[in-house]
Amino acid sequence: MDRNIFLNTKYIEVSYTPLFGPKVEMKIYTDKENYLPGDEIKARVSILSNKRFGVEEVRLELICRSTLEYNVVRRYSATYPEDENPDEFVYEKRTFELFKIRERIMEKGEIPTREINLEKNLKIPADAPPTFIGSLIKTNWVIKAVVSRGFKRDIVEEKTIKILGQITDNELMQPRELPSDLKDLSITINLPKFAYVLGEVIEGDINLRPLKNLKFNEIRVELICAEILNPSKILPVNPPSLSDFQGEHFHKIAQESIARNIDLRENLEHKFQFRLNIPNIQKPTCETDYYKVDYYLKFTCARKFRGDFNVNIPIILTNSTSL
Repeated sequence: MDRNIFLNTKYIEVSYTPLFGPKVEMKIYTDKENYLPGDEIKARVSILSNKRFGVEEVRLELICRSTLEYNVVRRYSATYPEDENPDEFVYEKRTFELFKIRERIMEKGEIPTREINLEKNLKIPADAPPTFIGSLIKTNWVIKAVVSRGFKRDIVEEKTIKILGQITDNELMQPRELPSDLKDLSITINLPKFAYVLGEVIEGDINLRPLKNLKFNEIRVELICAEILNPSKILPVNPPSLSDFQGEHFHKIAQESIARNIDLRENLEHKFQFRLNIPNIQKPTCETDYYKVDYYLKFTCARKFRGDFNVNIPIILTNSTSL
C-alpha cells in the first residue's frame, strides 16, 4: 500500500501507562476523514512500546453506534422497574451498535521495542447509515484498534470518522409539479428537484388559485426535520399504545416569508417565487431499523382569526450526490 496517502491526515493519539508493564503509544491513521457508503477505508495503526510484550492478536474494528433518547411509560422501560406509579413517563437514553466488523491485522506474537505499523483496508457497507447529530438521534462511526493481551487488559484506541449521506436516484433530481386541492384554494408547488445537498438553496414557485376571494397576511415556507424512533426495535416490550412512547421530534430548521398582505381574486392564478437556504448541518435524511429522519417543506397561507391553508411536500436532504 502506498503510504503517501497518510502523510497529511489527522490522527488520534493515546498513551497507555499501566501501573506495571509496558508503556504503549498507539495512533490510528486514515487516508481521509469523510467517506461515502461503499467506500474503502485505508487505515494504518502505529504502535510504539518501551518494552517487549506478547499479544493474542491486534485487530481493527469498524463500528456504527447510535445513541437514542426518548420518554416511555415506566412499565415498558428498559432500565426503570415498575414502582408505585407504573404510568409515569421516564427519560431513557440507550446506545445500539448498528454495524460492526472485525479485521485481524496481527496474529499471536510479540510487540517489539520499536515502532511498528500495521495496515488494513476496511469496507463500508453500501447501505451504511450516515453520521447524524440530532435532538433524539446521534449516530457516529469509529475505527477501533485493539491490542488483545489474553487475560490482561486490552489496549484500545478509537478514531471517529464521518459517513456522508448520498443521492444515487436520478429520479429524485427531476423537476416536479405538485398540485393540492384544498377547500376554497388550489395550490401548485413547482420544484426543480426532490433531493438537495445540505447547504444548498431551494428555489421554486407556488401558484395559488382561489375558488373565492381570499386574503392572507403571510405566505411562507418552512423546512421541517422529523426524527422518529421505532419503539418495537428499541424497547424490550412494545407498548400497545403509541401514547406510551414519546420518540418523535419535529424541528423547524429554516423559514422564509414569500409574500405578505396578499389579496387573491376568485379563479385568478397568482404566482410567487421563493428561495430557501438549507443550513449546512450534519442531519441528512436516513432510515434504519431503529429510526428514520424525514424532511418536508411546509407551505402556509396564513390568515388572521381564521384557519390557515397548509401543504407539506417531502424532500430528501443529504451530504453529496453521485449524479
